[in-house]
Amino acid sequence: AAGGTGDPWGAALAELLTRVMSGEVAALARQYDPAAELFLPGAEIGCGPREAEAFWIGLRAAFPSARFEIEQALGTEAPLAPPRACLRWRLIGRHDGQGAFGTPSDAPVDILGMTHAEFGPEGLRREWTLYDAPGVWVQILRATGAY
Repeated sequence: AAGGTGDPWGAALAELLTRVMSGEVAALARQYDPAAELFLPGAEIGCGPREAEAFWIGLRAAFPSARFEIEQALGTEAPLAPPRACLRWRLIGRHDGQGAFGTPSDAPVDILGMTHAEFGPEGLRREWTLYDAPGVWVQILRATGAY
């Protein structure tokens, strides 16, 4: 089995999420399988590129000036298994937009997230994204004095 750092599947997923977090949300419709399964923070389950767009736009909208960084990208291919990739990413900045975390508070945030994906003939067919949403709320509430 090939894989690891520098694998083309990890690089492809890193490029896709970097483009999306830079505002090129249309990349999701081009790169996701129309029936892609999504497993998102808060035990949310979704299907397809439109629901992926809603998730990623909601996250980015809450932190529009935050810096998005890929910390690690891995990928692998193995016999009888779909190509897979995983990323560790970080969103660092301020809660300065209306989005998934309500009214902007200007609180400093540091969000560490991970995204795993499987690819198929129609594109990305399964995505698992996780970050500590309660931990983000704590950062916001502490900065505003509400916690």
